[in-house]
Amino acid sequence: MVKCRDILRMKLDGMWLLAGEGGLDRVVSWSYVVMTRPFADHMNAGDFALCSVDFEHFGWKEVSDAMYELDELKISGFAISIKDEREEVPVDIIDLAEKLTLPLFQIRWEKASFVDIAQSIGNYVIEENNKTNRKGEFLYNLLFGYDINTRYIEKIAGLFHMDFSVPHRVGIIVVDRVYGENLENDEHTYHYYMSCMAKMISDLGDAALFMNFLNKGVILFPDYEDDRLIHSLERLLNELDDNPQFCHRMKSTCILGRPYQNPQDYGKSYQEAKSLICKKDALVSSQRKKVISSNMMEIMIWRQEELRLRQFLLW
Repeated sequence: MVKCRDILRMKLDGMWLLAGEGGLDRVVSWSYVVMTRPFADHMNAGDFALCSVDFEHFGWKEVSDAMYELDELKISGFAISIKDEREEVPVDIIDLAEKLTLPLFQIRWEKASFVDIAQSIGNYVIEENNKTNRKGEFLYNLLFGYDINTRYIEKIAGLFHMDFSVPHRVGIIVVDRVYGENLENDEHTYHYYMSCMAKMISDLGDAALFMNFLNKGVILFPDYEDDRLIHSLERLLNELDDNPQFCHRMKSTCILGRPYQNPQDYGKSYQEAKSLICKKDALVSSQRKKVISSNMMEIMIWRQEELRLRQFLLW
């Protein structure tokens, strides 16, 4: 997935960052030219908004109002182009972008059109999504492919720079959602949440594969002795759930299957994690864990059964 930071790195001709650097990690889902209100009828979380300041329909007051309103809709970034370069961007607009940590870009009036910028961003988003989908397809084949063979595994693993000489394990990320009155908005927020998750996991490097499968995230990663990727995953999920965009609306728990050396056994790890989904709430509520291993779950279940047996014998 694409972030505003990636848009900045594209160095699009005639476009540069003015303010809001603190929000460059916002995930971009698409580009959208701001034209008509209400914005909520046309825009979704993650949209990168482009606005023309023509001083007829849109002046600086309208820009300020739009920035507040669009930030409430969880847009990723805001770009403005000033007709004929008549004025500099006011300080209060710069300050507002910093206050909202909303990346504010400027597009030079004569050097680039909104269509060119929007198409460039859209094409880049599609390209990155295709990369994510290719990794997801590889993971799907690893877990469920009937005709998977060693040669195929080696070829695709080399393409993604993955090292299957160490054991790997599968995690299923279960997303608990709180629904509001607007179900369409809830769905957009969920898909944006999963896009953010996919991007954050991809930032872990080529060591991890991820896919969105049956309304759950599925991740495959190496089982290093120091558990560094497990700790990174725990921090990632905490950071995502604490994000104001999703706080009190969504939260995730990852259940891990056992590690396996042979890639043809990764499907077993998936099935082990899947079998424990219905039992996750007991451990999550008692220990507030974000990442739970199958071993930890089984120990907890065994202790609960032992406690019940003791209570029964005492009774």
